[in-house]
Amino acid sequence: MSVQTDTNLNDLGFLIGQWTTEGEVHATDDAPSFSFRGTDTYEYILDQKFILHTVDVLMGNQHVKALEMIHRDKNAQTTFILTSFDNTGTISTMAAQLNEEGKLIMAGNKMRAVLTRSEPNKMTGYWEKSEDNMNWYSWMLVELTR
Repeated sequence: MSVQTDTNLNDLGFLIGQWTTEGEVHATDDAPSFSFRGTDTYEYILDQKFILHTVDVLMGNQHVKALEMIHRDKNAQTTFILTSFDNTGTISTMAAQLNEEGKLIMAGNKMRAVLTRSEPNKMTGYWEKSEDNMNWYSWMLVELTR
């Protein structure tokens, strides 16, 4: 069974393009902080019904590659679903909404983030993690430029 919904993703158009990604993963009790650098690319696919997000970054000494599909939630048109697949075999899903200030607020299981467009060609992101979805700690900061 298929359900036809409004698939307009124009409000996420600010993501489209290739971005240079730089950031830092914060230290924990178990590991020191480390920086990362690479690229994030967002492109419309399938007649602009979806956005394909590809990630290719070097995080410390680990090469991370991921694909993420972004689409509107068929049950809540103001919500986007982000499903990612990475080169470790991890699959994760997050829900996201644009707030009134244009910030993309994302939340998933034990992870959440805020992506802010600070200039037409610059975005910053703040990521948090949790072990129990109640107590959160700062995980990483990221800056994307094109």
